Amino acid sequence: VIVSKISSLPFIVNVYSDKSRTVILEYTLTDSRNSTPIIIDDPRTIQQGTNFILYSFSISKLFLGDYFIKVTLKDKNNKNITSVEKKIYSKIYGMPSSIIDLDKAIVEMLYIASSQEIDSIKAGKTYDDKLKRFQAFWWKKKPNQTVDDNPILLEYYRRIEYSNKHFKGLSEGWRTDMGSIYVTLGPPSAVQRHPMESNSKPYEEWDYYELNRSFLFVD
Repeated sequence: VIVSKISSLPFIVNVYSDKSRTVILEYTLTDSRNSTPIIIDDPRTIQQGTNFILYSFSISKLFLGDYFIKVTLKDKNNKNITSVEKKIYSKIYGMPSSIIDLDKAIVEMLYIASSQEIDSIKAGKTYDDKLKRFQAFWWKKKPNQTVDDNPILLEYYRRIEYSNKHFKGLSEGWRTDMGSIYVTLGPPSAVQRHPMESNSKPYEEWDYYELNRSFLFVD
């Protein structure tokens, strides 16, 4: 589930019972930032069969990142019966779904922003301030500011995500030599792999024909 700007977070719980009874449903909302969780008890009388229960968390905002909704079913004496947990993702409209940590996304701007620009974004005193500076930077990069989509933003973080999946070594993929070239120049025109050459270490050559450049990566 991906959510954006909201004032409430609704969800449905299905509870099956073999008879009518009084229960307590405990709802917990936590996030990956280790913030104080929201915990709410919801006493209810459920009927025999399947009960469809709609509930909604009232929240002022969701930060970028992972959230967990946990529902614990308890009897009338507050004794746990069972529980279920689901993961959701908070993102901002127009941003790649791979951006789930604003601070990390700012650091990953290394190949497109100057150190001064990155420091300026990091210097935001609040989360919202940093987010506004981050969005302002990418707004300036938009080739067409009359539309919502920002192909440069989307492509940049697509390359970051690709590099993290394919070039991971002792560091994150986007920080490796291959990752830095891929993010900066995009996919090569041709790749020559030499994993088992005699009298040499394994190596790989990337050619960028339009740029008249090639790069040699030695293991």
